[in-house]
Amino acid sequence: MRQIPKKLLNEILSDPEYKRCLVCGKLGIELNHSFTYSRRQINEKWAISPLCTDCHRGNMGVMKPGVREKSELWCLQRATPEDFAKYPRYDWELHKKRLE
Repeated sequence: MRQIPKKLLNEILSDPEYKRCLVCGKLGIELNHSFTYSRRQINEKWAISPLCTDCHRGNMGVMKPGVREKSELWCLQRATPEDFAKYPRYDWELHKKRLE
C-alpha cells in the first residue's frame, strides 16, 4: 500500500464521511486506495475510500464480493471532472456508468 501524505491523511480523518465503512457502516475504518494509474495507487482524497477491516480484508485477506465495485462507485461519485483530467488515459465516465 502506498503511504498517504500526512496533509492528505489529516484532511481525510477530519472528514465525517470517512468515519464509517461505506459498505456496512461500522466504525473503525481502514483506508482503501480504490484506483491505480500507471501501476501506482492514486493518492488523492477522491480515490481513497473508508472500509472496515471485515469489508476491506474479508475472509483470508480477500475482499468480499461486491465491495470493490461499491468502493469504486463511491469514489467516482465524489470525483470532479478536474480530478479525472489529471488521469487522461482512462475513461472514468465509462467506468462510472458500468458500475451504476
